[in-house]
Parts: sequence; structure tokens; C-alpha cells
Amino acid sequence: MKQLCTYVLLLTFAQTSLAQLSGPLSGTLGPGEFHVVGTISVESGDSLRLMPGTIFRFDGPYPFEIYGTLLAEGVEGDSIVFTTDTLVNPDRWRGLRFFNDGSSGGRLAYCVIENGLAAGPWPSCVGGGVYCQDSSPAFTHCAVYANQAVPWQGIGGAGGGVYCDNSAALFTNCNIQANSADGGGGGAFCYRSSANFVDCSLCGNFGGGVACWNDSSTSFTNCIMSNNSAAFGGGVSCSESSPRFTDCTVSNNSGIGGGVYCFGSSPNFVHCLISNNQSPGFDGGGVFCDHSSPSFTNCALTDNWTYGVGGGIDCEFSFPEFTNCTFSGNWAGIFGGALFCCYSLPTLTNCTMIGNSAREDYGGGVYCDYSSLTINSTIIAFSQGDGIHFGSATGECRVAYCNFFNNSSGDIVGNGPPGLAELITTNANGDSCDTYYNIFLDPMFADTAAGDFHLMEGSPCIDGGDPELPYDPDSTIADIGALYYHHDAAEMPVALVPTSHALHPNWPNPFNPTTTIRYDVKQTGQVQLTIFNLLGQRVATLTDGKHLAGSYTISWNASDLPSGIYLCRMETPGFMQTRKLVLLK
Repeated sequence: MKQLCTYVLLLTFAQTSLAQLSGPLSGTLGPGEFHVVGTISVESGDSLRLMPGTIFRFDGPYPFEIYGTLLAEGVEGDSIVFTTDTLVNPDRWRGLRFFNDGSSGGRLAYCVIENGLAAGPWPSCVGGGVYCQDSSPAFTHCAVYANQAVPWQGIGGAGGGVYCDNSAALFTNCNIQANSADGGGGGAFCYRSSANFVDCSLCGNFGGGVACWNDSSTSFTNCIMSNNSAAFGGGVSCSESSPRFTDCTVSNNSGIGGGVYCFGSSPNFVHCLISNNQSPGFDGGGVFCDHSSPSFTNCALTDNWTYGVGGGIDCEFSFPEFTNCTFSGNWAGIFGGALFCCYSLPTLTNCTMIGNSAREDYGGGVYCDYSSLTINSTIIAFSQGDGIHFGSATGECRVAYCNFFNNSSGDIVGNGPPGLAELITTNANGDSCDTYYNIFLDPMFADTAAGDFHLMEGSPCIDGGDPELPYDPDSTIADIGALYYHHDAAEMPVALVPTSHALHPNWPNPFNPTTTIRYDVKQTGQVQLTIFNLLGQRVATLTDGKHLAGSYTISWNASDLPSGIYLCRMETPGFMQTRKLVLLK
């Protein structure tokens, strides 16, 4: 068989486009088009290098099995393609399948993996485009498109695009799109895995964007899960796992837990945007938690909705934690516009809940039933319905150092802690408050109608938070709400002669729709300041020209762009720095 492979390579270099492949492969292959007429493989101890411009066209239901090392490194504009003609071959091909033999599995760059099918006995019924078992291949700038996984005798059917089993695969700048899986994880399914997804897009998949099951600790950084759908967890589904999401956007997904579904899991979300997700059924437009302990830090949950309970989040038998999070524009058809909790112990610290609504007016902000709710230094205002509605039975609840204002059916309704909302004392700012130091005053946002919930100078929320909390970044007592007021914002020192190039954090951040960016130039030269979205597409060039040494500020108006995370990149000769900007409308 090795002799046959050598013969195939000679045909390739002769530019023969009718070459047929079957069996083990090794050496170097391509460029050119090859027809796969049987199962192909890279055997243990062997390696195969594919040149840019190589196309593998599978003529039947054959897999590409990798036990050794596959190096398929295309270049931008000259990809390597694994595909089949679904009209000629409706049974498709069986995907790239990586198995451990002590090697990493390989590297793939600028590859297209499309129209694969996972079908047949286990494990053939998982991983339509890519299957990784005990392996760690690395994918960069790859497209995993229109692959499918279907069950076999009631099992499998998971991971339409990608399936990782006990693997640490790495996906960077990849587009995992329009895949489907009857058993979940339409885009990617991680089982007992610690895979990493960086700057990836998982969009338009049926069966959900990504699923993490059974002790998976997969991490997602700067990823987008958008326009996916599933019965449970349209964007993300977690079962008995602890995945990590950093600077991710989960938007426009559909299912029970439209954005995120958690069962028996403890996912961690940091600087994430969860927006415009929907649950046409009963639970959790943005997030549904069942027997789970998720944590959300510096996240925004906006414009999610459900016909049932928990427009933003539905927590049942769960222990969620929210820190410095913003909830706005979420809607529930029954109870809990921003948050519904039942038999749960949710904790909210320094959060802002604005303009959420419940059709029944019960808990336009929060609905708490059979739960022990802790809310500290949080703003709940402008709800359609109650700010907080305590149901007929509640546990030990603590609501302290919060601000309630202009909630249409009352700020606090039901069986809350005794003395709540009874103004009997004053706080450290001299404002009237109840025994728990809650106030009931206009929080004085920068622009409520435009969704800018930063506090203006003079807001009663400034320094009105729990003094036992960590101080704000400007070294003052904690403010109430998610977006603190920087006392020194107008007096930020600027070096007259910078000693180094620097791109400073923008202010405000999050912002809507305008933010100010400050940067330092240590010596005269060319400077370019560019804004990109998370797909790597340039959306604005703020400056591109010669600068004298000095410090500069520039304003960016993003009114024509959707909410999300953007990247500002500063480039000068020999220097480049990137900052993350969060547009929150």
C-alpha cells in the first residue's frame, strides 16, 4: 500500500486531476483535486502534508481517519478542501476522524470541512465534520460547514460540526456554521474534554451552537454563538460540566434556555453579552439553570424573552452568582422579566436591572418563590411590573444597599424581609433609606432612553453601596449598580511627553453609542487606530496618518452598529496593542 501512495504522489506532481485515493497515505500531497474512493487514513507513526490548493472530493461514505499526524496548512486565498457532491453522493462522506496514538493529530489551517455525515454504530454516529478522540489537533482559520450527525439505534447523533471526546483540540479563528445534530451540539459537542475555542464563530447551527457534557472544561474566548436553535440551549448547552466563556457573544438563539441551558453544571461567564435570545416554550429566554451553579461577571443580558418565566434568566434548584451584570429589556410572558428563581439561592452584587417586564406584572425585575435571594448594591428601576415580587413562600432573603425606582406596579411586593422599603433612617450619603440601607431615588443615568446606564455626577447611587464590598477601581466606596462613577474621569492625568506607545482603556466601557479612546505616541511616526468586530472584519478606521509625539484622545460613535464586543487596534512601526470595547444598546 505504501507503493501505491508513492505512485499517487507522482501523479499529483504531474498535475493529474483524476487521481483516486484509498487506503493509507503519507508524505506530501497536492496541490490538485483528488477523488476519494474508499476509506483513507494516516497510520500511526506516519505523517501526511497537504499543500495549499488541495481538494479531497469524497465519492462515497468514506471517513478520513488520522492515527498519525495530518499537516493540512492552506493559506489565505488558497484553502485545502474536504468535501463531497451531495447530489451525486447523498450519503456524504464521514468526516475527519482523529484518534490518539501518542501524537497530537496535526495542524490544519485555512481548511474547508463541509458536507460530512456522522452515521452508523458508535462512534461513527458523532462528529459529522470533525471527530477527536483522545487527541489534540489544532485548527486555524478553518470553516466547518453544513455537516450533520444522526443517531444510530437511538444513540449518538451529536456534534454536527465537531465532536471532542476526552480531547484538547484547539480552534482559532474558525467558522463553524450551518451544521446540524439531532442529539445536540449542532456546531460543537464536547464530552469529557478540555478543548479551546478562540475567536470562533458558531452560528446558524441546528441542535445548538455548542454543548459541553460530562466533566468538560472547554473554554471559549472572543467567540460568537448566534442564530442557533435547539430544544434545550440554543446557543450553549451544559450538562455536568464547567466550561468557561470570556468576552463571548450569545445572541439570537432559540430553545428552552434560548441563549444558555445549564443542568448540573457550573459554567463561568466573564465579559459576555447574552442578548436577543428566545424561549418560545416556558423557561429562560436568555439563560435557564436547573440544579446548577453558574457565575456571571461583568456580563450584559439584554432583550431576551420567553412566553413563560425568566425573560433574562430562569433559575430552578440552582445557585447562580451575578457580579457587575446589567439586565435590560428582557421580557417574560408570565413572571420574572429579568430573573425568575424557584427553590434557588441566587446572589446579585453590583448589578443593574433596567426596563425589564413581565406581562402579568409579577416581578418585572425579579420574581422570587421558595428561594433565598441575596441582592446587594443593585439598581432595579423602570420595570414594567414589580421591581421585586416575593411569592407566597420565600426563604431567608437579604436585600441591602440597593436602589429601587419607578417600577410600574411597585418597587417591592409580597412577603419580603420585615421592614423592607420602610424609610426609617438615612444612609452614609444622607438619603432616606430603610433598615437595610435601600434607597428609592432616581439613579440619574447618563441616558436611560439610549441604554447608557452609567451614573451621572450627583447620582444618589454614588458611594451608596455596601461599604463592606471591595472599593471601586477609583478607590472610593462601592457605588450601587454595575457601572460605577469614576470620580477622576474628568481629571485623568495625561503625560506631556509619553515614554512609550500605549493604547489606554476607553471610557466609558461599556458604552452607548459613543466612547472616548486615549492613546500615547512616544515618537513622531505613522499611527493607525482601527476597530474590528469579532469576525475580524474592519468596521471603522479612526485615524491613519503621521502623528507627532504626544497623547491623543479620539471619539468613536458606534450608533450604526449592533451591540457586541469590538476590538480597537493601535499600530505603529514596531508596536501593536489591542483593547476590547463593549457596545451595549
